[in-house]
Amino acid sequence: MLRRLLSLWIKKIQAFCFFRRGVVDSRLSFLAQSGSFLILTYHRVLPKKEINARIEPGMYLDPTTFEAHIREIKKKFYICTLEDLFGVAYIDSRREGKPRCCITFDDGWVDFKEYVFPILQKHNVPCTVFLPTSYIGTNRRFWTDILFDILLYSQKKTQPLIASKLSENAKAILALQGSLNRQFSDAIILLKSFPFKKMNSILNEMSTHLSVNLKTTVPSFLTWDEVRWLAKTGLVSFGSHTVNHTILTELEREVVRSELLLSRDKLCDEGVADINSISFCYPNGNYNKVISKAVQKAGYHLAVSTDFGWNDKAANRFALRRIGVHQDVSSTIPLFLSRILQS
Repeated sequence: MLRRLLSLWIKKIQAFCFFRRGVVDSRLSFLAQSGSFLILTYHRVLPKKEINARIEPGMYLDPTTFEAHIREIKKKFYICTLEDLFGVAYIDSRREGKPRCCITFDDGWVDFKEYVFPILQKHNVPCTVFLPTSYIGTNRRFWTDILFDILLYSQKKTQPLIASKLSENAKAILALQGSLNRQFSDAIILLKSFPFKKMNSILNEMSTHLSVNLKTTVPSFLTWDEVRWLAKTGLVSFGSHTVNHTILTELEREVVRSELLLSRDKLCDEGVADINSISFCYPNGNYNKVISKAVQKAGYHLAVSTDFGWNDKAANRFALRRIGVHQDVSSTIPLFLSRILQS
């Protein structure tokens, strides 16, 4: 904990020095003239009272911070939609002398409507939300939420776990030491080292053993009615995050194709996306040349990754870079500008 706080203070000092040197405007001017553009990644916006140990630090920021970001972005960028990124936005941003910026949200969490949209509406700022279509309007849970409950239940168990009933991988996860937060962080890293099917198998095994519910009574994601309402406002566009938020590099080609086509068709059938301009987001950022070609063949307009950085004029439309921002790395404007401009 002390090391994390020290690291954060060092970052704040470095960001303040960067901000005070007055290099921000000159850097942005250079990026605008070169035709470079920025795509920002957000996940969740939540007030402190709703933050709990289940939510990873890199997954959220608070509403005050988010609104401060929006104000700063409006001052320094030409904000556009992903649909307009390579069209009229390019000409208009050059005329204004500001680099283009697109705002994106991954996953379609339920808090988007309550905490994000009012700020977007207040400032008349557009964004794109990438939806894993099989989660929308359901009580399904992401695997990280399930994992947290598994670790929580295992700590509360008064009787020793019957180790003989568990695989070695499951035993290794339940044997992790430290605080619950430390176990959670280490378990995420460990599980991500397995292929997606294997990871799910381990989670299901532990869930069954500890009687952890794989679903929730309180939906975590937007409903389709909410998605349609947001789309009608004209400020929110929707793109595909596959059907099941599955890591595509772990799947057979036909399964990849199914994830791409079914999610695309669902978004279009719900009337929240246009087949001629729909965008795509790689779950967990995992992709390769074969998958990016499959995305293009499926009729998507472009695809964004989690590769860190800006995009230049020669950027591959199906492997666009983004910069993720969250509370720990962008709680102040100097921190925010430092993160997005020192990449």
